[in-house]
Amino acid sequence: MSYSERAREVISQVDIGLGALPELDSTRSSLEERNAEFNSNPERFITHLYLEYLRVIRDLATLPSEDLSTIAEANKLSALQNISSNSAAHGGADYFLSILGPERQSELYAIVQKSADPNSPVFQSALADLSGRMTKGHLLAIAGEKIADGASAEADYAIWGHTKGLAPHAMIHFIMCHFLERTFTAEFAGDDDEAVRTMAAQKDTLLSAMGDVLLLRNAQGQANPELMAMWETSRREGGLQWITPQRKDLFAQAVSSS
Repeated sequence: MSYSERAREVISQVDIGLGALPELDSTRSSLEERNAEFNSNPERFITHLYLEYLRVIRDLATLPSEDLSTIAEANKLSALQNISSNSAAHGGADYFLSILGPERQSELYAIVQKSADPNSPVFQSALADLSGRMTKGHLLAIAGEKIADGASAEADYAIWGHTKGLAPHAMIHFIMCHFLERTFTAEFAGDDDEAVRTMAAQKDTLLSAMGDVLLLRNAQGQANPELMAMWETSRREGGLQWITPQRKDLFAQAVSSS
């Protein structure tokens, strides 16, 4: 199977898995017309984004100690100033990697790459988990339930950002990022280490760690501008709104003092 055929199969299976969610209707329509620079080819566009996110995860999996120290300092400043990371996670990249440990950290990139193989058990498990959590978010929204981190056990289990009026382009990033995290969960949910299992059962731990890498590289002038813009732009303006200006400032402060 060629890379483009595999990409087409992955997109098809994800679309089937999430097919009952009406929030994705406008995204499907816009994808058909998407991006002249990719010759209106959705597979090429999705593949491009996927590879860019894989680079962030590869960076996370190979962070040198000095960069990890800088991230830890920025997150310490966030905690001291009570500045939220805008995530349900209980910590950022420093927490994430301290729980994984060096051996699992070295395996992280290869494991997440399994998200590109539609025939792998990890892919199938990740898609089922993503579909179940996003469907729960949809059902909570149409029932008029309060949907926020900590609002209820159901809200904490559910993935619900797609119910908040995301623009079609942002929805593509949203689904891809959450699918990558579900790949991580599918691999580590049955780990021998209880701390790893507990972390894998939580939401947004990988996403929070990826956000820290983006913030660090942005402060160092090395972040992918496309991803950074999507993560920091407000939902009203077509972004994900996962990175706050306060967090950007704290990372800039930590980098300048490192």
